Amino acid sequence: MKKFALCLMALLGASFAEAKVTLPQLFQSGMVLQRGKVIPVWGKAEAGETVTITFNKKVYTVTAGTDGRWRVDLPKMKAGGPYQMMVNDQAIDNILIGDVWLLSGQSNIDVHIERVYPQYASEIDTYENPQIRMFRVQNETDVHGVRDDIRPTSVNWKSVNKQNAWPFSAVAYFLGKRMFEKTKVPQGLIVNSWGGTPIEAWISKDSLEKDYPQLIRKTQIYQNDDYVRAQMRANGEASKQWQTILDTNDPGMLQGWNSSSYDDASWQQINQYNWGWRGIGTIWLRQHINIDKAHAGQPARLLLGTLFDQDVTYVNGKEVGHTYYQYPPRRYDIPDGLLQEGDNVITVRFINKFGQVHFIPEKPYMLCFGDDRCSQNPMPKDVIPLSEQWRVHVGLEMPSCPSGDVSLQNLPTTLYNAVVYPLAPYAISGVVWYQG
Repeated sequence: MKKFALCLMALLGASFAEAKVTLPQLFQSGMVLQRGKVIPVWGKAEAGETVTITFNKKVYTVTAGTDGRWRVDLPKMKAGGPYQMMVNDQAIDNILIGDVWLLSGQSNIDVHIERVYPQYASEIDTYENPQIRMFRVQNETDVHGVRDDIRPTSVNWKSVNKQNAWPFSAVAYFLGKRMFEKTKVPQGLIVNSWGGTPIEAWISKDSLEKDYPQLIRKTQIYQNDDYVRAQMRANGEASKQWQTILDTNDPGMLQGWNSSSYDDASWQQINQYNWGWRGIGTIWLRQHINIDKAHAGQPARLLLGTLFDQDVTYVNGKEVGHTYYQYPPRRYDIPDGLLQEGDNVITVRFINKFGQVHFIPEKPYMLCFGDDRCSQNPMPKDVIPLSEQWRVHVGLEMPSCPSGDVSLQNLPTTLYNAVVYPLAPYAISGVVWYQG
């Protein structure tokens, strides 16, 4: 009898746990709700369960439908806060009422504060504002259909300061700052972007299937999860094997072409702006730079502009940076003691899988010293420009890396399903979109 009672209690406990009211991921402490519009609050519960929302000294009740869904539309409010919202026994604290912006699309929305920091160092270092809140939607796709909610994350609404903003969208950060200065009301910034994605990935199935049925069929090909897993695993193994062959056979790696003592006198000389290499594999570039006594041993920042496509960069044989694709600026920190008086060598190992290896013009190429070496607006006072002349030697030429592309984020409807539809009907002021 005792065992039966324990089992019954366990079953009842499980039932109560399942009956807990759930809210969308957007509904977290620190959230910003839209002023001047009806405020939808929604979620899930057990069918027929009563849900009670207490907010701004008023109580609202709703009964979950047969599918477990419920929704309450709270009345319009003026900007202000902070408020607390209770949903049954769940408390959401520190809620502000203001303007909410959804920022979405491609890479120009993605670009983080860290990337643009050198242009705005003093501003970012000193600015913080608890009235501006940031929320980053986690990247996710779905080829099968719309989801109820976005992917959970432990990082939810955060207020603006340098640390919180460092991995956050620069466009969103400056939008929130500008709009707060203009309106003096709280700002909520929801960033939902994915670099390089096409517009059709962000559009719903019913918006595409009439005029673009072939796009829907393209997505249907990938609705076999076993196929997708197998293809992604095969692509990963092919890429890993390609890289292994490259690294174990590259003469530059075997013969120490990155070493400061390596003799590169016989290498061809090129101008970085009048040169390009279309091979697949590696090509090495070296440049000698003289460091005077005053700068020897000092920490520095090496600016290598922007390169196409992947690079591993060494100073006097020590790796100082590695960038895996073309867009990020190369800003590599050189530690104390690495630069020596006299001759020093910068070595760049380009790894190329497609296109033409090249330097991007009109970018900074220099060594920066001093306390302001991380700033680029204005540029540091103490710099040593790099030469446009480099010595160059082909490393290892390779065949193209085999790949059966499974970039689900580029398929029609996949982002709409996973990260757009679940945000509705959250009330917002407007959308900022980049699609280039």
